[in-house]
Amino acid sequence: MRKKAPPSMSTLVRALACLDLGDQFAKAGERDRALDYYGRALNDYLGEGLHGMAAAVAQRMVERYPDVVRARMTLAVLSLAEGLRVLPAGTLKNTCPDFQDYVRAVREAGQEAIAVRELRRLAAATESVTVRERLAEFLVDLGDEEGARAILDGSPLAAAFLPEGAEEVDQNTRWVQILLGPARAA
Repeated sequence: MRKKAPPSMSTLVRALACLDLGDQFAKAGERDRALDYYGRALNDYLGEGLHGMAAAVAQRMVERYPDVVRARMTLAVLSLAEGLRVLPAGTLKNTCPDFQDYVRAVREAGQEAIAVRELRRLAAATESVTVRERLAEFLVDLGDEEGARAILDGSPLAAAFLPEGAEEVDQNTRWVQILLGPARAA
């Protein structure tokens, strides 16, 4: 297995600058610009594998703008990945409050179609049957019974949900690829 290179200093400096600009725009009441800069910092940290820092940025976004959706998705995925790192997957079945918060925010924002796509991709990318089952429950909650069945049955449709080249990397890397995927609403 190839060792990951340390984070680049220029990326870290850029992320900190974006975080600072996000704070300034938030204080000035410029929500869209603040979220744009927070999102840039979030992407930089995720891209460098600094998941704790990415989670801190996402948490800041949620604290400042409780209706944000993408930050909630990021927190849910990062907390799930950390939980799987320290606990057996079977114990996580009923401990997905971050995903529940995400689904609630999705409904309030009317972003069900985006959430369905993202949850399908996450479920298809997971190695854990238990996690896949739980994510399928969230898909059903959002009205996507077809996607939930495809994920649970392991049908060829499920493979279509994965990012390109996902088979070549581990589950957490696949999840980060999904989080860094095409731009989504904040």
